[in-house]
Amino acid sequence: MGNGMDSELNRRLLKRGVSEIIIEGELIKYLTSGRKLRLKQGFDPSCPDIHLGHVVGLRKLRQFQELGHEVILIVGDWTAQIGDPSGRSQTRPMLTAQEVKSNADTYMKQFFKVVDRDKTTVVWQSEWFGKFDLAEVIKLTSRFTVAQMLQREDFAKRYAGNQPIAITEFLYPLLQAYDSVVVKADVEFGGTDQKFNCLVGRELQQMLGQPPQQVFLVPLLVGTDGSMKMSKSLGNYISIDEPASDMYGKVLSIPDRLIMDYFELLTDVPDDELTIFRGALENDSVNPMILKKRLARELVTEFHGKPAAQEAERHFEKVVQMGETPEEIEVHATSFEELRQRLLGEMGYARQNGEREMPVGMFASEAVDDAECVSISVPFLLYDELRLVLSRSEAKRLLAQGAVEIDGKKVTDDIVYIRDGSTVKVGKRRFKKIVDADSPTATPAAGETQEVPGETSASGSDSHTTDDSPGGQPVDIVKWLVENHMARSAEEVERLISRGDLQIINENGNHRTVVEHVVNVAPGDVVKYGKRRFAKVADFSSSIDSSAVPADEPEDGESDIATYYASFRQMEDEALLAAARESRASALTATRDSFAPGAKQSTASPQSLAVTVPFILCKTGLVTTQREAKRLLAQGSIEIDGDTITKDIVTIRDGSVITIDKNRCMRIVNADTGL
Repeated sequence: MGNGMDSELNRRLLKRGVSEIIIEGELIKYLTSGRKLRLKQGFDPSCPDIHLGHVVGLRKLRQFQELGHEVILIVGDWTAQIGDPSGRSQTRPMLTAQEVKSNADTYMKQFFKVVDRDKTTVVWQSEWFGKFDLAEVIKLTSRFTVAQMLQREDFAKRYAGNQPIAITEFLYPLLQAYDSVVVKADVEFGGTDQKFNCLVGRELQQMLGQPPQQVFLVPLLVGTDGSMKMSKSLGNYISIDEPASDMYGKVLSIPDRLIMDYFELLTDVPDDELTIFRGALENDSVNPMILKKRLARELVTEFHGKPAAQEAERHFEKVVQMGETPEEIEVHATSFEELRQRLLGEMGYARQNGEREMPVGMFASEAVDDAECVSISVPFLLYDELRLVLSRSEAKRLLAQGAVEIDGKKVTDDIVYIRDGSTVKVGKRRFKKIVDADSPTATPAAGETQEVPGETSASGSDSHTTDDSPGGQPVDIVKWLVENHMARSAEEVERLISRGDLQIINENGNHRTVVEHVVNVAPGDVVKYGKRRFAKVADFSSSIDSSAVPADEPEDGESDIATYYASFRQMEDEALLAAARESRASALTATRDSFAPGAKQSTASPQSLAVTVPFILCKTGLVTTQREAKRLLAQGSIEIDGDTITKDIVTIRDGSVITIDKNRCMRIVNADTGL
């Protein structure tokens, strides 16, 4: 940071992509003072995904971070359970603590694809509101009047229209304002729909003797429908986690009148070029599709890397514009027999938990045209099995729109038959061929790419092969880089993966761009992470977490048990935090305090831990989701040290063995003791 701001910096930071600054003169004084500013960004995890509408403000945060300022990210786990219309005509639904936690985890993973993790401090509202009592709530509400609340536009409209407004909704701006007091915010960022709430924060700070925060408002990005602001609930959004080809195609679908807004708000294309683009559109001297393709390349490159953008463009031109079937269709191999069992298990889990039972049709083998088939629900097929969509809700929406085809026929029912070799198409650009892994003919034909669990193929992009090195083994590359001190955090590795900056180079010089956590590596392979950092796999092979590598076949008399090494001292805090977010902290603490005298905890390194079952199963990698862990617990499929587990809180000791379904085992070893 310097003592002045040149005109170019002032324009880029304070003019482009900015709707309003309150008060701009005061903010400029802050920026020229040489002091590191605290930039407040709050979010209510009412949904898990970030779309391009969010990116408008996140790009501004990143620009401020590049000048040395710090982002304070507030997870609104408290206000998300209240509900806030945020400019809507109806109240946002309240969420459970578990929904908030799940959404927040996904949100933050995507948040740090744009914002620098190392210059961000994450705090949870419950850290201070969890201690609020009724007296403090009354004291806070006494500082503002109902008349002041009705100055907010959406409240005023609902009041004038005799529509109900809950008292809890009036609390929302006050709690958001109190956040600014707690974190001592210098600047609060938000969309134009957050102006009222941000100003309440500015006023409350002054009441409590703090300097008032400046308010930095960015425009609301119009969605792909060309009329409403981008929103998941309206279906007019472009998620930053969408596959490259989908993101590319959706950008090309925006109305021509939005092209320049998207360029200005979402890219770093210089203003001089934008002036030329704008003039060309106004005098009809350029085909808008040419500019849309440039825009799509810019955005896909930002979130998926240049090779993926080039392939997405080639795919769009061939499949969408020319109406051809792609030359390479990703093959998804799965055991039809295991698939039937999973469907039955899913149905049983829903029954046990009082959820609406998922329709799954008949699970016995069916013969349709003399072919072996499986009856399956479309949402389960598209989301749980093929991962062609981001959620079951999206699958249902696409089904209702007639955007799903199987073997060239449009799907209208929510139960379908799939057979060995069926091709599934979603929209205009998403294809997968499903084959029965139990079939002796389940090998990809020419022009097809084989999908391997843990690693996703991207047709035509860098060689995303599964293993072109003899003796390759699957390794969680994120954990490997962090544990060997080659990367500072998992978030840093996530950013490298999202930008296409993480590669595996084998001894023959072949490059494979890493797109998932688990990749195949072999001794002698070189990991390239970032632009100029390299590490040879053999150099660190002894410290690869054995839980990420399949164990060798056991010899006679040996048990095939992988080992998970972890610091009990560190895991104790992690387990308590995880339990607190599920409102299970008191139960966990009670279990820990009930340890027998012979198992008394050492303050330096505990030998026993009280943990929730979902936490320890996810932590060790035995399952991938808490939902799966809860299902296994309900089925009685989990054993610890030979005892079947029936409760969701258990005691883990140094050397404990966790077994799932009698065939998946993991030994827990306390890394603090070196045993």
